[in-house]
Amino acid sequence: MFQLFSNWGENWKTEFRWGRSDFDSTPTNPNVFPEIVIDDFPGTTRSGEPTTRGELFFGRDDSRHSNELFTDVNNLYLAADYFSGDHTLTFGIDQEESKFTNLFL
Repeated sequence: MFQLFSNWGENWKTEFRWGRSDFDSTPTNPNVFPEIVIDDFPGTTRSGEPTTRGELFFGRDDSRHSNELFTDVNNLYLAADYFSGDHTLTFGIDQEESKFTNLFL
């Protein structure tokens, strides 16, 4: 972020602010071992009863093979104040531009 305050005399002041943020959440580990589920696995229920309808899960979750998020945000702010007697005139611009890429399969 960059910010600049300027006083141009007793009646005039400005403020300029610019900021940028980037975010990248690409998984760092390649997923070569997907989620695997074995149905009708013998086991015990949460209450302790035996069952033959259990499921055994192992591997990564089923969404890790393609799950990426990228954001790019730019902010621009420019304001000026002009003082005249008991009055203050304020004008300016405040702009934000955002770009998103979200891959989720």
